[in-house]
Amino acid sequence: MNWYDMLSGLALLHAIMATVAVITGVLSRRDRFRQAALGLLIAVCIMQTGVVVAELARHNLLSLPRFAYVNGLAWILAVTSLLAWRSGRFAGMGLVLAPFTLVTMLTALLFNDQAALPRTMGSFFTLHVGCVFLALACMALACGAGILFLIQERSLKSKTPLAGFRQDLPALSGLDTFNGFSTLCGFPLYSLGLLFGIVSARLTWGTLLSGDPKELISLLVWGLYASLFHQRLAGGWRGRKPALLAIAVFATALFSLFVVNTLMTTHHSFFTR
Repeated sequence: MNWYDMLSGLALLHAIMATVAVITGVLSRRDRFRQAALGLLIAVCIMQTGVVVAELARHNLLSLPRFAYVNGLAWILAVTSLLAWRSGRFAGMGLVLAPFTLVTMLTALLFNDQAALPRTMGSFFTLHVGCVFLALACMALACGAGILFLIQERSLKSKTPLAGFRQDLPALSGLDTFNGFSTLCGFPLYSLGLLFGIVSARLTWGTLLSGDPKELISLLVWGLYASLFHQRLAGGWRGRKPALLAIAVFATALFSLFVVNTLMTTHHSFFTR
């Protein structure tokens, strides 16, 4: 085992501990677990940064192995999780972000595929991946805010006294505002990501769309995301509807990322079988 493998393993180990600490800290409301979670999230960010930098040092940007892009997504999610947790008011979103980060890191480790993507994809593919991954982080934030909104709303409607971690949740208006802000940031990024992906596909395979399952699911995600974005801006949506749709958008994106990439035949996959 070389130093790179050791660093990757340590990052994964800390991600496991961070996920447990985040969940325990949020649900138990104990300061020692919260402080431990914060420290572990910082450690995950530092180690995952080292993993990404090491990959860039070992390979040319245009010849990165497929799994290195998944490590990049894990790094973005780790930083997003830390920022959400550090903000205090939205620490509860760690219940979504920390496990998602862990699953992404574990996926990169299990599918440690050294095969490089076609060089003809070039910089447009890098821009495509970067924009889509940043959009995924925004989707995760919107989804987390949506889940917390539904939990808080149900408690208020049933007139159940707030207990446990629900006492620490922001007001419904704050969660709704955060959901909207994440959507307003994420949709343009996802749209740019698809645009760069289409250009990359044209340069690589000579066609804009080929009917690949990954393309179809990505267009479905874009359609749902566009509806949420439009209704937020033009339709005046607030509250429960955008919360539910944000969860649906993220769930569909997860299906595309993990199910389509690993179980379906697609030339867009980060993993070869």
